[in-house]
Amino acid sequence: MITVIIPAFNAAATIGACLQALREQTAVPAPLEILVVDDGSADATAALARQHGAQVLQQPHAGPAAARNRGIHAARGDLLCFTDADCCPAPDWIAEITAPLRADPAIAACKGTYWTDQRALFARFVQLEYEDKYDRLRAYERITFLDFYAAACRRQVLLDNDGFDERFPNSEDRELSYRLAARGYQLVFQPSARVGHLHADSLADYFRKKVQNGY
Repeated sequence: MITVIIPAFNAAATIGACLQALREQTAVPAPLEILVVDDGSADATAALARQHGAQVLQQPHAGPAAARNRGIHAARGDLLCFTDADCCPAPDWIAEITAPLRADPAIAACKGTYWTDQRALFARFVQLEYEDKYDRLRAYERITFLDFYAAACRRQVLLDNDGFDERFPNSEDRELSYRLAARGYQLVFQPSARVGHLHADSLADYFRKKVQNGY
């Protein structure tokens, strides 16, 4: 079984499109479970997720690290896929993001990519920043970081390494992936595993995101 885990906080505006994209996946290679972890939302996130057929876990607001950990422990799948509530996975995303793990048992985790069809100047600039990073990653057989807006990992690897560090309010995915890489786990890049995303489309939003991420 494959489990998709989506942490969600006040995501009523986007969770429906995300789940619809997951329902429209093609060539899913195993039975599929979709878990939405509602991280203390004050809006209709949980109700909308249930309407779209997801299993919903609810908790007091504790951040994405805690939400993902809740999903990891509840998941029935051996392979876990992660995306965010404001992403729309491409139709072949599950097949593509899990392909390296299904092909090689030595691979512990896999990272995918963002894409957008926005035309706003700053949104295009953000996408170009991502594309530059992706172009450099293509040169490496192994990578040292994962972005969990589009990632897959073996559940047992996450359990064996204590999952996400809940002390991190953000960038918890980077910390986890650096920890896994330092312990010798093989992480790989799968550029064909794409999720759609609405990037920052103004200078203020762009710099707000940079400050939040710390880079």
